[in-house]
Formats: sequence, structure tokens, C-alpha cells
Amino acid sequence: MTLGLGSSAPIAKQTRDGVLAELGREYVMVLRARGVPEWSVIFRHVLRNAATPVLSVVGLVVVGLFGGAVLAETVFVLPGLGGLAVSAASTHDIPVIQGVAVVFTLLVVGVNLVVEIGYAALNPKVRM
Repeated sequence: MTLGLGSSAPIAKQTRDGVLAELGREYVMVLRARGVPEWSVIFRHVLRNAATPVLSVVGLVVVGLFGGAVLAETVFVLPGLGGLAVSAASTHDIPVIQGVAVVFTLLVVGVNLVVEIGYAALNPKVRM
């Protein structure tokens, strides 16, 4: 709850803005005029086209949560990489700090890889 509550706002705002922008596009009017069911217009067409910027925001939020995890682990005295980094920094344990930095770096690269794969899944133009 500590990390997720504040992180849900930018995702919800981007989703809302993207859906509203897509609902105003011409292809939505054409789909509705052809008698396509409203759930199909929303879920198959509008949300899929609005999902790319939302995916970007989700990637940024997840990377930002790593820094928030350090703070939450310290405040709530939870074991984890954040608490390990804080204790290693206070004892000047350089190899542990380097190891934690490498792990966080690999996590960020992994998140960016998942976002790029998501782009390719959502937009066929990106697959080239």
C-alpha cells in the first residue's frame, strides 16, 4: 500500500487521457456506425491503442518504486536490498554497495526490456 497508492495516480491519469484521446478519433465513430458492440470498441480498439503511452508510464513508475522500496524498507524495518544498501553505506562496505547497485541496475534494464517487448506486442509497426 505504501508504494502502490501513490504510484497508481500517474498510471490512471495516463490511461484516462489516452482513452479520451482515442475515443475522439475517427475510427471509433466508424466502428460505432458499423454496429460494433461498445465493449469491443473499448477493449479491443481503444484500450489497445491507448496502451503504449500507459506502458511507458508503468515502466517509469516501476523503476521509481525501487527507490521508494529503499525508503519503505528503512521506515518499516523490513529486510531487503534497500535496507542492505543503507546498512552497507553506514558501515562503508563498498563491495556490498556495488553489488546492490548492480542488482538494481539489472532490475532497471529488465524493466526496460519488458516495456520494449510490450511495445512490440501492442504495435506491429515497432516489430520491424
